[in-house]
Formats: sequence, C-alpha cells, structure tokens
Amino acid sequence: MNTKESLFSQFGLCLNNEGYAASLEVRKVYRVIQDDEAVSHGYIRVIDESGEDYAYTANRFHLIQLPIDVKKALSAVQDFDEKHSSAILRFTKKREKKKLTL
Repeated sequence: MNTKESLFSQFGLCLNNEGYAASLEVRKVYRVIQDDEAVSHGYIRVIDESGEDYAYTANRFHLIQLPIDVKKALSAVQDFDEKHSSAILRFTKKREKKKLTL
C-alpha cells in the first residue's frame, strides 16, 4: 500500500498534543484528510477539536487501519459532530450579536 492509499480515508491516534492542547487530545482518534503537499513536508492534515482541518507534524499521530464498518461509524459520528458544532457556533454568534444590538 502506498502512502497516498494508507492516508486517504484513514484515522490517526493522537500521541502528542504539546503546544496544541486546545486543538488535540492525546489518545483520541482523528480523521486524516488526504493532502499530498502536507505529506511531502512531514505533516498530515487532520480534523481537530475545532472541527476544521489543520496540518500537524506526522509524528504526533499513529495512523491506524480500521475495519470498514468502524470507519463508516466514526465518519458518520465526526460528520454529525462537525455539523452540530457549526450550528452551535452560528447560534452563539447570532445570540452575541443580538445582545450587542440591544
């Protein structure tokens, strides 16, 4: 399996969050996003705690192979979490804006 195949639709277990405690949790599994440019520089792109994808040094993660059923389940949960987080953020911003105009 080449690097591109091993990273695409994969997940990484966070081993080190030094300097990124708000963005990464040690021992948590994150979805890895395919980014050949990042890989060429020793980074991988993951969807972190912000719900956005960012590039982190690859040595912060251990890439893991998961059975297809587990991948689907994790992807569905992460997709739901990302959409839910975005909705909460939009609601919070609207609420704050409304307070400022009152």
